[in-house]
Amino acid sequence: MGSKQFENVVWGTINRYTMLEPGDRVLVGVSGGADSMALLHYLMAIAAEKTLTLGVVHVHHGIRGVEADRDAAFVAGFCQKEKIPCLVERVDVPALAKMRGESLETAGREIRQSIFKRVMQEKQYSKLALAHHGDDQAETLVMRLIRGTGLAGAAGIAPVMHRCIRPFLGVRRQDIENYCADQKIDYCQDSTNTSLAYTRNQIRHQVMPLLETCHRGAVDHLIDFTDRSREGADYLNNQIQETQKRLLQIDGPAVRLDIPGWQGEMPFMQNAMLHRALGCAAGSFVDIERRHIDSLAQKLLTPQTTWNMDLPYGVRAARRYQTLIFSKKRQKASFAGPYPITRSQMIFDSRDQMVVTILMKSGTDLKNNQKKKNNSEIILDYGRIKTRLLLRSRCTGDYMILNQGSHKKLKKFFIDQKVDRDKRDTLPLLAMGPEIIWIPGLFCNRRYIADAQSKKIIIIELEKV
Repeated sequence: MGSKQFENVVWGTINRYTMLEPGDRVLVGVSGGADSMALLHYLMAIAAEKTLTLGVVHVHHGIRGVEADRDAAFVAGFCQKEKIPCLVERVDVPALAKMRGESLETAGREIRQSIFKRVMQEKQYSKLALAHHGDDQAETLVMRLIRGTGLAGAAGIAPVMHRCIRPFLGVRRQDIENYCADQKIDYCQDSTNTSLAYTRNQIRHQVMPLLETCHRGAVDHLIDFTDRSREGADYLNNQIQETQKRLLQIDGPAVRLDIPGWQGEMPFMQNAMLHRALGCAAGSFVDIERRHIDSLAQKLLTPQTTWNMDLPYGVRAARRYQTLIFSKKRQKASFAGPYPITRSQMIFDSRDQMVVTILMKSGTDLKNNQKKKNNSEIILDYGRIKTRLLLRSRCTGDYMILNQGSHKKLKKFFIDQKVDRDKRDTLPLLAMGPEIIWIPGLFCNRRYIADAQSKKIIIIELEKV
């Protein structure tokens, strides 16, 4: 297509999705390649008429050495010449990818998004314009299909996502290159675009040409399919939102799924709820594949009522009886201790943010202290304690003697009381050897509790600070 037709198609996409409004401050993500330079030139051409204010951000990924330096200098130089504010951000993506255990592609995408968001906030831009085009759309669809995806994934790259706009989704890569040639737009060539080390490049240079050979117009049909999928996904998303209100509870960084309610849904909605819960806990829906959802759904069909499953983005799904909890994995820390109970003292546990108060008193003080007794306090008869008392976390072999006189292993007690197994190591236990005397709020062996006949008492109080 010629330049005029190209510009008409782009403006049609902008109008169709209401991408721009008069007075918008638009931040343009510019790599220096043909796509982003063409987008910048197009926006420059309409800026005065549409009363737009433009700014540019370029991300140097620390991957291509001298070539990346050249691209950064090219973009900065062009913006200086055209008097467009430009920010060049340098990041070490390889180091970041290694630290996170991610691919270069994933780490690079995440850091770009983070930079774009920060610059928009700091400089008060109202829109972010990116140069994804029709071929990017088709390639993204194929990548998601071969990895496993649903209708939402088949919708491909959204033309508008929050404040991010993509005016070039209605044109093809060759159209952009022709536009650059017609308008004499200079741009940089990225040597990694031809490297088959990247999945997207394998699809771009090997799979897509083969599809066109099999059926002429295949890429256009794939692009059209993303539009149809988006229409269906938008409708279904409304249904999913209503179901989410009933089944999901977002509690800070954790997401809780009601399993009995989930079991009453059709398979499509069940998968949608698992996908939504995982994405919310992860903070991203990118790279969540069908196999992750299938694994969760299959596990939920088993009779086990407590289990953990590790998922992408460091998320762990933990079934706890009738609830499935999605949260970021964190290092489990046991209760600090052990603290010997031998004398009156006050212990500040900085890790657990807890004050432990221990008082040795005469039995005559029992009446005064009973008035303020609560679940975080215990008053023991010192004369009934046979060996050293310890306030500690659980150990192998721990047991308790129930009020009926029967013995029960601590592990069995936790299971019966439905105590989350991720929390069991964090609970403070008052123990006499392997025998557990007290678990604040959960258990107390009344045989050791002080009474009117007690000559000496031990008061132990735990208080969170």
